[in-house]
Amino acid sequence: MNDPQCSYRLKLRGGGSLVGCKPVFANDSSCSLLCGSGDQIKVFSNGEYVRRLVGHTGKVTSIVLNPVNSLQVLTSSIDGSIIRWDWKYGGLLHRYNTENPVFAMYSSGEDRMFGLMGKDADNCSLVQFVIGKRSKDSMEAKVLIEKVDARQDHCDVGCQGNFVALIKLKTLTVYNKVTKEKKVMSTHRWHFTCVACHPKEYCVATGCVDGTIKLWRNFFEPQMNVVKTVEHWHSLPVRSLAFSAEGSMLLSGGYECVLVKWPMPDLKKPDTLPRLGSPIVNLACSQDSANFAVCYLDNGMQVIDNKFLIKHTFHGLVQGHFEQQVKQPIATGIHFDPRTGALVLNGRTGHLQFYDIKTEQQMFTLDIVGENYISPEDLKHPLFMTEVENMAFDSSGDWLATVERRDDGVTAVMLHLKFWSYSKDSQIFALNTNVRLPHYQRVTALKFRPKGYPMAITSCPDGKFKLWTLTDVDDAHGSRSYWKCDSVGTYHNKIPGSLDFDEDGSLLAVAFEELLTLWEPEALQLVDLYPISTSNIRNIVFGHGRNSAVLMFCTESMLYAWNVSLGYLLWSVSMKVQTIVANPKDDTVVVFSKENLFLYNPAHSSQPVFSYDIKDREIISAAFDVFSSRSSIETLYFITKQQELLSLVDDGNEDIEPDVEQVHLEQKIPLSKLHINTEKKPVSSISSAEFSHAQMFVKEIVNMPVSFMPLATTLCEKYLSLLTKSQKPKHNNDDGDDDDESQRGDQAHLEEQESSDEEHAQASIEDFDELMEIQD
Repeated sequence: MNDPQCSYRLKLRGGGSLVGCKPVFANDSSCSLLCGSGDQIKVFSNGEYVRRLVGHTGKVTSIVLNPVNSLQVLTSSIDGSIIRWDWKYGGLLHRYNTENPVFAMYSSGEDRMFGLMGKDADNCSLVQFVIGKRSKDSMEAKVLIEKVDARQDHCDVGCQGNFVALIKLKTLTVYNKVTKEKKVMSTHRWHFTCVACHPKEYCVATGCVDGTIKLWRNFFEPQMNVVKTVEHWHSLPVRSLAFSAEGSMLLSGGYECVLVKWPMPDLKKPDTLPRLGSPIVNLACSQDSANFAVCYLDNGMQVIDNKFLIKHTFHGLVQGHFEQQVKQPIATGIHFDPRTGALVLNGRTGHLQFYDIKTEQQMFTLDIVGENYISPEDLKHPLFMTEVENMAFDSSGDWLATVERRDDGVTAVMLHLKFWSYSKDSQIFALNTNVRLPHYQRVTALKFRPKGYPMAITSCPDGKFKLWTLTDVDDAHGSRSYWKCDSVGTYHNKIPGSLDFDEDGSLLAVAFEELLTLWEPEALQLVDLYPISTSNIRNIVFGHGRNSAVLMFCTESMLYAWNVSLGYLLWSVSMKVQTIVANPKDDTVVVFSKENLFLYNPAHSSQPVFSYDIKDREIISAAFDVFSSRSSIETLYFITKQQELLSLVDDGNEDIEPDVEQVHLEQKIPLSKLHINTEKKPVSSISSAEFSHAQMFVKEIVNMPVSFMPLATTLCEKYLSLLTKSQKPKHNNDDGDDDDESQRGDQAHLEEQESSDEEHAQASIEDFDELMEIQD
């Protein structure tokens, strides 16, 4: 039943890992950083996201600088393609196709590259291939070592590309590209976790499960034993290692959330940067060794300088990775902030993240719990953290309610209901009320009343639902407001579950197992009761607009539409429902089944208006973006159990993403004297020819590729001569007696100045042409 006029497709809006492959620093002065994000490459410069490189159809597995041209990068993907990019301008230069997925790629300092390729991860080999200057339909790869691990951090190239090191379980294998010699070394107790090669010497660093770092030397010396140096700082497995560009230091990181910097060659007296907030999974160094890129397990990344000062922070959609988060991902569901339009959901442990769906970046985080992450003593016995399990905004965005819980099965359960008020002065949410043990078990639902006096409701398997209201009090500290429990509702010792307010907040629907109850919230009086079925009711949602009297809900195998004003069932269909969400801007309701997305107008028919195959994705939450001007179905965002944020887009009407760098180009360019002269004059006094000539001259200089730029001495000489050209003096009317004469004088001066500026602009264009001729 898809609309034939629209060709919708699923689009990933967030959740793509920024840390799936090792990031790369570009060779420029703006600390540009490239990292993979799903099937795209994102480019950050000076701490800002500037563009994305789109061309792969599968996950990007590695990014390396082109060894032949440092202004270009090469990227590989599991789709079997290798692409050469002009990353500065976002151009796809060449595409090279391979027969098998490329799991990783490494530069050897010349056009010959090393890679990990194979039909699948279990049949991966170390290969060598050549990157040509032109695209080819296929690339010939020479197999060097078979049956290797298909992981980027299990292989590295060192000594200017002269050797390769690989790890697998307890074995370290090194291959000499020059002599074709291969040597195998092993450790008898602990498995290897990561490997890094010295860029200038025949030296290999390996990380182990026990937290030790081993340096291996002399492995290609025929009459000498292999020298192994062991250092131990980490208490948990080492996740990543990286040498600086000159090899003067070694970086390491792991589950302790600490960045460790080891001086070479003896690894004595390391420096540490602790309390980074999340385990480290990837490390990279800039070409000048002045900056490090640190990637975290929660999908965050930071640029830290060599003095351990944090310069930039980048965050995609934060992903839960601890055991309790994996079992219950995105416990709060997804919500839209009524003030900022940001998508709000679980972030780092104990935090809520505010995520901008347009730029696909995190705006800020709100610390709900106020606890620091503590690494465990043993990964097999992780610590239980206090996690945010419920949240809700009121309709204006002035209030935020959260429920946090910690239950390790040993100590007493910690359960808090918190109400946060938005401060217009500080532009943040501040804690207003903290309720300890609002219920005696896990809170299963939390909602604000959409209209009327501020009211919130919570439900719990302890058999009660509670109404919370805002109360004004006067005490020694002055007049203030706080939230308190106003009333408690029960029904025959049955367990309350899903609940919802109608559109105007005058009616409350609460599910008590197989019973549907309707309540008047002000007096908490039972209005009506409907026995639905023998199965428990889930996912109660009121419609909006013309469907405000229609209540949608489901059981284990059925979907129902009930008219609460008339008190009868409109229709029911057999369906295993995952979640239901109503569009607050119109009268449609979206239902997710195990296989499809259905768009209903429930008052009209049980037949969906629109359906789409979601390919057996497990949807855990969905929400409509009320700030978007797109069509109804395109404002719907939903998130899967794998923490992928998705939406439907119409290929015919999809907006073209502007180049972020081009949009802000004028703000980033220092104003020259010529630019200031053209900008200062009023628009009415500038002829179109003059404006276009001057604008073209400035933009041609700014946008000229570095490879085509004339010598700096020639450019400076011509440009300085351009700025020092004489201009005709201004004519002033000193009489001041006759207004007509003053106006005529000003007009004459304006015409004379305009003629002079036209000659100036024409001379600028001629000088620019001369520069290009000199270069040629």
